[in-house]
Amino acid sequence: MLSVRSNVSACLAVSLLAIGCARHHRFDDNPQLAEPQAVSGPVVLEVENHNWSDVVLFVIHDGRTHRLAQIAAARDQTFEIPSHLIGDAGTIRLSLHRIGGRDDYNTEPISIRTGNTIRLTIEGKLEHSSIGVW
Repeated sequence: MLSVRSNVSACLAVSLLAIGCARHHRFDDNPQLAEPQAVSGPVVLEVENHNWSDVVLFVIHDGRTHRLAQIAAARDQTFEIPSHLIGDAGTIRLSLHRIGGRDDYNTEPISIRTGNTIRLTIEGKLEHSSIGVW
């Protein structure tokens, strides 16, 4: 009976020692686990339109859609996306609609931070368009 108690006591002591010596991680120690930072300023959006039609650009965030601009056919334009159009988690989606057409293009969610630049290249077929963030 004494040996069972000693074994249980020894296991308990080793467990408590291991827990006490374990390294504790805080969320702010690891940027991937930290809460997303709110975007405090506008984000630059560079648009290169290779399409022969004018295209309407929308910003989608937190379930809301806002018309941002109309991009003229075969033109390059630069815009600022104001911080109030960026989602609470620092994400947005861009949506394109070709004027006079039935085709649309929607990006996947884009995670952005203050100071980022987004480059959107609109192709002749909207579904071939591409986006980059740096």
